[in-house]
Amino acid sequence: PVNKRLQFVRACLQHYGDVVLWGELDCSELVARGGLAVGLPHRGSTHRAQTYFNENPGTDAPRMGDLCFWGENPEHVRHVAVGLDDGGKHVLSADGATSKVVHDHAPNSARVRIHTGTHWYHAAPFLGWRSHQELDM
Repeated sequence: PVNKRLQFVRACLQHYGDVVLWGELDCSELVARGGLAVGLPHRGSTHRAQTYFNENPGTDAPRMGDLCFWGENPEHVRHVAVGLDDGGKHVLSADGATSKVVHDHAPNSARVRIHTGTHWYHAAPFLGWRSHQELDM
């Protein structure tokens, strides 16, 4: 049987290349859609990175399916991505959208993309990993 971590990551990867739209599909909604695929309740729609950060304990050893966060500090988390491997070398991220991005004219930067490493997000310092503990239940 496929474990929940793999199911979660596969569900998120189904959105690879999708246009990221303000208020529709953002980083938090990507995580929410992956969670729905493994039977977790939908926890709201967009702009929930801070909530995901607050709900999940930290880990020093990131695993596939763990969530990766960025922000100004632990009280101002602004972005969440999904770890695609153990050790945090690759993450899946829904990023690049602004309120001006529209579906028909979305730039390639406003897509669900894979990033190599966790240093790619330069808008704020890296805060660390948080384990999505429900995936192990």
